[in-house]
Amino acid sequence: MAATLAFIGLGIFMLAMATPAITAKPNLSHSELGIWSEFLDYSKVRNFLPSLKEHHLSLSLAISADHPNFDEFAKVYIEAEEMGVEVRPWLLLTEKDGYWFNKWNFPQAKSFVDLFVSEMKQRNIKLQWLVFDVEPPRSLIEEAQKLLQEGHYLTALHLLQHSSQDASLAAAERAYAQLVDDLHQQGVHVQGVISNFVLNDLQDSHRRIQSALGTPVFGIAWDEISFMVYRVEFQRVLGPVGPWIVYEYAKRAHSFFGSRAGLDIGEAGHVSYPAPFSGYTDPQDLKDDLAAVSAAGLEKIHIYSLDGISERGIHFWLGSLEAKSLGIRDLESFALMFLFDQGRLLLPEAH
Repeated sequence: MAATLAFIGLGIFMLAMATPAITAKPNLSHSELGIWSEFLDYSKVRNFLPSLKEHHLSLSLAISADHPNFDEFAKVYIEAEEMGVEVRPWLLLTEKDGYWFNKWNFPQAKSFVDLFVSEMKQRNIKLQWLVFDVEPPRSLIEEAQKLLQEGHYLTALHLLQHSSQDASLAAAERAYAQLVDDLHQQGVHVQGVISNFVLNDLQDSHRRIQSALGTPVFGIAWDEISFMVYRVEFQRVLGPVGPWIVYEYAKRAHSFFGSRAGLDIGEAGHVSYPAPFSGYTDPQDLKDDLAAVSAAGLEKIHIYSLDGISERGIHFWLGSLEAKSLGIRDLESFALMFLFDQGRLLLPEAH
């Protein structure tokens, strides 16, 4: 038995190492770069508009259902439009309602979408885009993380199994699909922002991970769909993780969604939500992630976030981009993808 396991392990190692080195040079003239802004005051965001224009960055700007300031948002939107900076409104719910859109809170999501569209019409703003951030509620994420950190793996699995079955994913898919179709009728494009783990689930028609995380994806006519691959988050749990994990997910996103696919990378500078911590401090880490996405063939890249980047400025982070080889495929990224691909089988089928 031991010899068999050793042979299998050697085979996996050799397969991973067989991938040649990849030299990736981000070509900004062919990339569609964007940046997120979640908590930065709108007046400060307006001060960054010239720098966003200089670096050819679009802006996904958050507006929360918790005390939304429609007037100030409109000022940023109009000023950016006049400068040629694309703004994509990023709609967020209240903490009580789950903050991000998911299968449990469609009524609240639709209500806020309708309200926002109406408020912008009243201000003579013709919306081009809306961003739906589709993630599980913070409470589910925090409980699962706590259980895993304490080594209660079976309890964490039971938690996800329960979340998979306590609401219908199929019903949520139909509801969000209709909402997106309605927005299309109004001339509004919709970008879906999804957890990277859904990419470990897309080859499975049973949609196990999507159901457990409450993230409806299939059957929705997303104009763009991007996946959050924050290498910092992997590093916080697993230690040093190289940009190959970014490449692996970017390659998979491209294979499933083609030109509609994008990747969200980071996190750069300080991060304040859901709990404060320090993200990348070295701009080279961000540049390595950009190179990894570029090597995978994706052109839509979004950086999280202006909140953290604002402290040292956009030019500090993106002032120069140099070609750099990703090197030989690391075993860790290969093992992680294999683990997540197979781990989905422990979850029940969606209903």
